[in-house]
Parts: sequence; C-alpha cells; structure tokens
Amino acid sequence: MSQTASQISHGRVLKIALPILLSNVTIPILGAVDTGVVGQIPQPEPIAAVGIGAIVLTAIYWVFGFLRMGTVGLAAQAAGMGDRAEVSALLTRALAIGLAGGLALIALQWAIFAVAFAVSPASAEVEALARGYMRIRIWSAPAAIAIYGVTGWLIAQERTRGVFVLQLWMNAINVALDLLFVLGLGWASRAWRWPPSSPSGRGSPWGSGSAARRCAIRRRAPGRGSSTGRGCGAWRWSMAIS
Repeated sequence: MSQTASQISHGRVLKIALPILLSNVTIPILGAVDTGVVGQIPQPEPIAAVGIGAIVLTAIYWVFGFLRMGTVGLAAQAAGMGDRAEVSALLTRALAIGLAGGLALIALQWAIFAVAFAVSPASAEVEALARGYMRIRIWSAPAAIAIYGVTGWLIAQERTRGVFVLQLWMNAINVALDLLFVLGLGWASRAWRWPPSSPSGRGSPWGSGSAARRCAIRRRAPGRGSSTGRGCGAWRWSMAIS
C-alpha cells in the first residue's frame, strides 16, 4: 500500500483535510445550541454549572488527546508499509488505553472534582449542580476517550469522511436530546445534565462499526496478505467500552 510521490496531489490532500475542517466547524454550533437550550431555564445557576463542568471534563479528557495524534502517525506508517496486523493492533491498543483511562477517571471522580473546585471555586448551589452534571457525564469517559483513538485510526486510513459523519452524528444526537428533554418534555430542572453524556456513547459504536467494516473489506480484498485477521477483532474493544 506504499504511496509514491506521483500519487500525492492537491485533490487527495483536500479529500483528507476538508472533512476534518467541516467536523471542527460543527463543534461551536453544538456549544451554541447547548447554551441556548439551557438558557431557557429561568435560573442562571444551571448555565454556570454547565460551563464549569464542561470546561473541567473537556480539559481532563484532552489529557488523552495523544491517542488521536499518536494513533494517526503510527497507523499511517504501518499502513504505508503494508503491515495490516500492526494497523489493527494499534487500534486495539488505543481502545484498551481508552477503556483503562475512562475507568480510572470514573474511579477517581471524587478526587478529581475536589481538585477542580479547589482550583475554580463556585457558589454552593452552582457547585452542587456542576457536580451532579459531572457525575453523570463522567460515565461516558471510556467512550469519549476511545473516540480519540477511533478518529485517529480513521484519519490514518484516509477515512476522514467517516470522522466527519461521526462528529455530525454525535452533535446531532446532543442537539436532539437537548431540545427533546428540556423544551419538549419540560424536564428543565434535570434533563440538561443528560444529553452531553449521550453522544460519546452513541458515537463510539458507530466508530467501531466503521473500523469493523474497514477490517472486513481488507479481509475480502485480494493481495492484502493473511495477517489482517489477528487485529481486526479490535472493534470489539470499542463495543465493550461503549
């Protein structure tokens, strides 16, 4: 699968980069909808709680951002050398790290929250709401961290359209649940905590399915070698994490 210089073109680079650009564009839209929906609640405390909780958890999750960056480089190198077993093994390792890291965050959540509010204190009511928000959302940590590995692996395979659809899928679910729970069902006092924890859990199986389909295609493709089967079971890790 080695690529020569003659096969690298502006069109190929754009085909890889444009979906990533579009997926990043959807992120501010998600935040705007979250803020707008929570803003429908008469009290100001939930907005403050969402802001603090989201910042804390995003910062913690991004500690595992190396899974995306590292998986992209290593998986792309292995794919360029035609080492399909190593490509699939890299996905397995990334998902295993995501599972272990997510479970560690869940186990240490009380200590993490205590340190977070020591660094950025808030009023008693805002802190109580933020803790409730984070206690729910922290359970999506294994899936949220696993998505870093899945997206990095897909980017390495030049499947950036899959990354875009994954991001769009998660954001669309979050927006839909925000509107349904808060505005549709009127669960304003508690429902705003739940939608942010759902997209990662929904997105991780989708990414797993994409990886599984990728492996299945490689198994059927002639001339790929017989070593692909050993690591293609990695998608099962992601299903377990989800």
